[in-house]
Amino acid sequence: MLQKCGEPVFRDLVGYSLGPNQRREYPIEEWVYGPNNGMLSILTFEGSRLRAIERRRSR
Repeated sequence: MLQKCGEPVFRDLVGYSLGPNQRREYPIEEWVYGPNNGMLSILTFEGSRLRAIERRRSR
């Protein structure tokens, strides 16, 4: 994702989740980009997989 979007403005480890076999933990990270036209883009990763993209108005 870094190659495609560049370095995020903010990057935070927000927790961990258990994998399907319950033996391995995966980090959950949020990467924040923007603001772009007043909007922030928040990407949520579980392990190395992108799980969600959220857009919010910046304050």
